[in-house]
Order: sequence, then C-alpha cells, then structure tokens
Amino acid sequence: LGARTSLGSTAAFIVAVLYLWIGMNMTEVMNGMEMTAFGTLLLVFVLTYQAGSAMSFALVPLLLLCRFEAVFYLSCALFFMAFLAADPRGRERAVSHIIVVMIGFAVITAWRFQIFGSFLPTTVWAKMNAPYSVDGLADLIRKVRGVSDFISINAALLVATGLIMAALRTWRSEILRL
Repeated sequence: LGARTSLGSTAAFIVAVLYLWIGMNMTEVMNGMEMTAFGTLLLVFVLTYQAGSAMSFALVPLLLLCRFEAVFYLSCALFFMAFLAADPRGRERAVSHIIVVMIGFAVITAWRFQIFGSFLPTTVWAKMNAPYSVDGLADLIRKVRGVSDFISINAALLVATGLIMAALRTWRSEILRL
C-alpha cells in the first residue's frame, strides 16, 4: 500500500492495522464466505486498475454482485481517485470506472427487482431479522466486540506477523549494507 501510493510505509501499516481492528469488519468476515470472495476480487481490481488493464472494468460487475455495498465502496474510492489524480488521464480513467459502476449497479438493481420484486438483495432482508439483528444497544455492543474476537482468534497470527516483519526489516538492512 505504501509503495504504490503517496502514503509512507508507516502510515500504510497504521491504516491496515486500524482496518483489521474494526469490529464490524471482523464480524462480517466471520459471518460469510462472500467476504473472502469480495476481498480477493477487490485485490485483483486494485492491481489491474493500477496496471492500467481493461480487466478492471470487467471486475466491477463481479464486485457489485458479490456485495451490495460495493457500489458505495467503489464509488467513493474512485471519486477520490478522480479528485486527487495528478494527470487528466488518471482522472478520466477513474471517472470511466465510476460510470461503469453506476451502469452496472443500475442493471443489477433492475434485474433484482424484476426477479425478486425488491431493490434490496435478499441477504439484506435476511440480516434485518434475527439472529443477525438485535434491537438496541446489544447489537452495537456485539459488533464492537469484534475487536476482542479478532485478537483472541488471531493473537498467534498477529505475533508471528510482527516477528516476521521485524526479521524482514533486519534482513533487508543487512542486504543493503553489502
């Protein structure tokens, strides 16, 4: 992240750690396999977008089908990419992707309404009822508890990752001295 953006490596690391510690994100990751597919598709989208490949356009409908809220994620990210683009070509590319996102979302939503009679996916309707949704503060507390769930489940992985990163930094500095 830090190498491909204007963020420094420390800032990129902090952003990644903060993202991983969001309780709602962890709850959703443990909730269903679509997050694994969505995360993989999003990673491939970012890599193909950065490479300037037309494949990034083909990935938009898959992202929209995988997660309903992808329209918001992609639109916001691409809007800021267009706004912050240093050159006109970068701005045009981001705007082109925004247009594909909007058209794709409109087509998928029209299809969903035609088939299911609803603008919302059935998964959204299902999660508005028990056992997914609990009224009041209890639901919020459950979602925020995702941070402690993440730490307790992945504590060994977090420690191992930290040790590996420290070893790689040491190894890299030794190689640069040669």
